[in-house]
Amino acid sequence: MENYVSVIGGINIDIKGVPLADLLPETSNPGSVSTSPGGVGRNIAHNLALLGVPVYLFGVIGNDEFGSRVLSQTKVAGVDVTYVQILNDQPTGMYLSILDASRNPAVAIADMEITHGVDPAYLDTHREVIQHSSFVVVDTNVDPAVLGYVCELCQQAHIPCLVEPVSVEKAKKFHALNGDCDYLTPNRAELGALCQRPIEHLHQLEAACAQLSHKCRQILVTLDEDGVYSYSREQQTGKFYPPFKTRIVDPNGAGDAFVAGFVCGLSRHFEMDDAIQLGMAAAHLTLQSEDTVSEKMSFAACSALAP
Repeated sequence: MENYVSVIGGINIDIKGVPLADLLPETSNPGSVSTSPGGVGRNIAHNLALLGVPVYLFGVIGNDEFGSRVLSQTKVAGVDVTYVQILNDQPTGMYLSILDASRNPAVAIADMEITHGVDPAYLDTHREVIQHSSFVVVDTNVDPAVLGYVCELCQQAHIPCLVEPVSVEKAKKFHALNGDCDYLTPNRAELGALCQRPIEHLHQLEAACAQLSHKCRQILVTLDEDGVYSYSREQQTGKFYPPFKTRIVDPNGAGDAFVAGFVCGLSRHFEMDDAIQLGMAAAHLTLQSEDTVSEKMSFAACSALAP
């Protein structure tokens, strides 16, 4: 493949429970349970493929039924899974989420122990493929040593690198980076965890991003109903992008879609503003779907939405 993106990170099966009425604690709730391929890295790669971007996925799965299903469906979606590692001694990762009656996340548990198999030795085996990428995305499901390895490799090969923080707890791995990355895509809570203080007001964003800018050139903060805030280290200031008017069906996967849309824009040599708008359009489509990756995702659909 030419001009491809490499995505490194979590691959798992998603198990989602949705109650039929208000979610009651400490008891059984009637509702529906579904399973689907998941994992932040995998979701980003899946969205990129639907957006028409050639993409390689790097990660690990178990030699089990869930792993076989995830690998097969990801391949059918258009992602090149040639370099996904299959381990015999560990089960495929699982992400269990319970939503409330409005389909907002109430609680979730991530069993991602297998992701430790994404280590520098595994990636070094595929070093040549990664260093010929036009863009690299890595999520913080991987160990801090892997984040450092990927960012250093990208610097050496002059490849733009994006770090997706994944969650409040896993975002903290970003502090272990000794080097630099090009893009960081936290949500409000993840940015607060990185800065060790809650982000309660929009006027706090500039100072919070400036605190992290010694390690990142551009920080894109997703703010739900407040849109996106983009901070530039070079300009030492930020810019707000207003949200699309969206009827939210399910918020799961919207952040992954934003990353994919943004990277798709940059891979097509869009200006920063236009790449961000394409990412917001991808998130908008995903928010209107019950699926973590919207089956309506396409470059044409996102382009029609973006201003």
